[in-house]
Amino acid sequence: AERQVVGVLDFQDALHGCSVFELGICAGYFAISAWTGSPRLDPVAALASVTRGFQTEFPLQDAELRAVAPAAVARLLISATNAAKQAFLEPDNEYVQHTANPGWEVIEDLIGRDLDDVVSALSSRLA
Repeated sequence: AERQVVGVLDFQDALHGCSVFELGICAGYFAISAWTGSPRLDPVAALASVTRGFQTEFPLQDAELRAVAPAAVARLLISATNAAKQAFLEPDNEYVQHTANPGWEVIEDLIGRDLDDVVSALSSRLA
């Protein structure tokens, strides 16, 4: 009998990994949403809000809490860089630039802060 491929299984998310990166992705995108909302929410407050919810199901160790903001920034950098590339390829696509600008603003805000201050602010808002 001839063999045929009838499906593909992707086990990437079934592996043991660092769940704090999932939190960072979610928190980063929420920070953009909160930044563009009315009233504008401080990115650290947005990170804390998502982190507080995450902690109800998956308590974080100190090292993981310290990684939340860098993980969020890393994800936003990937998104903003991809948007910049897409804007270059499609200069008439206003949507790409419209969605990228708030991302760069949140990135600049977060990387302009001392990481110890961000971790301290997150910790105090989780108590």
